Amino acid sequence: MNSSELPNATLPRRRLLAFTAVGGLSAALWSIRLPPTWPPVISVPTGYARPTGAGYQPFEKLAQRGSITATASTVSPNASVTFASGTFSCKDFAVAHTYGVMFTSNVTGVYGSGSAKTVFQMTPGTSTQAKSIPAQKSGGTNQLCLMRVGDGWSNAPSSRPYQVAGFTLLGTTQPVDPKTGKPQTYNGLRLYSCKGVKVYDVLVKGIPGSSDFNPGETFSVCDYRSVNTSMQNVEVDGRNSAGVPVAGSGMGFNFTNGLTTTNCFSHDTAYGHGITHYQCTGAITHTDFASTNTGIPINFEQCVATINLVRFSAQANRAVTSAGDKKPGTPIFAVIDSSLGSSKVTITDPTMNGLTPTPSNPLVVVVHKTYNGAKQLQKTSDIRLVLSGRVRSDCIRFATNENIPFA
Repeated sequence: MNSSELPNATLPRRRLLAFTAVGGLSAALWSIRLPPTWPPVISVPTGYARPTGAGYQPFEKLAQRGSITATASTVSPNASVTFASGTFSCKDFAVAHTYGVMFTSNVTGVYGSGSAKTVFQMTPGTSTQAKSIPAQKSGGTNQLCLMRVGDGWSNAPSSRPYQVAGFTLLGTTQPVDPKTGKPQTYNGLRLYSCKGVKVYDVLVKGIPGSSDFNPGETFSVCDYRSVNTSMQNVEVDGRNSAGVPVAGSGMGFNFTNGLTTTNCFSHDTAYGHGITHYQCTGAITHTDFASTNTGIPINFEQCVATINLVRFSAQANRAVTSAGDKKPGTPIFAVIDSSLGSSKVTITDPTMNGLTPTPSNPLVVVVHKTYNGAKQLQKTSDIRLVLSGRVRSDCIRFATNENIPFA
């Protein structure tokens, strides 16, 4: 990938993803962890099974060509590749010196046997690409990515109706980056310029980051320049296999036009945020999304869209109002900024730390006075809170600053 595909200068905070492969995970590793005080938000589909029949080609029956990417490319035109239970490993970011695995070419679907059964990972210690990661002070972008799905380009989304389902991407420890003295960072699952892509029953776990800002802000799941993306029952667990938070941001949507998520969960990131959006347009709807133990629960930058957050739950996140706010240290629900225009935002029946907003404990949304030095065009009057069918302007408060300590 070159810099023209993801221009560093245009993304002040948000960025990328990654891919992985390992076999049967223990229940402790893959099960979805919900805060005990919350009602269940994520439910793993009990009826999911590896698809069979016309249009689905088992990976093990394809002509083996030495790598996951090369073997999967031999499927019949417009077919899907399916994977059995077990571990599927790649070595190094060998595809274009950027990706661990890439599903493009003929492939229109990538299916495992279930997120507790099929696992992708990079063999630990095999990356040789730490040198490609920019220094943190440069503000550049970490392009390394474990899995890419999609064969579109920046200005021409693919017309293939990609389906991605039924597996886990597991982050592994790679060699030390000499610039930081720490194991190198990378991104997780990238949906690259797709049209109508659907992702479901997927767990992305332990994808390492190192900062709230690029290049250290990596993404466990990232959608780039896609149209009408849909996700259901997708979890990002920012902890590694030892249970230690290591991730950058959970989910990132960059230049996405049209987005729907249902029953998704992003939690335990060490540095970044639960879910982020940059220059997104069209209709964006998140229903029953949970963001726990992250930085900002949900963040929008430079978006001009129609945004609906339905029963969005935020708990134990690090972002709080900073000095200068009338109540410093108040937990923040969202940050919404734009110098391009104003989004129409409706927040319906949210909870913050398990509580419904009230006049004495209002939902706090940050809209900065400026955005990266430019005039703020996001109007607070375009952001409304609806509780039990009624608009409640007395239960939402707008702030202009925040503090986000690392985990």
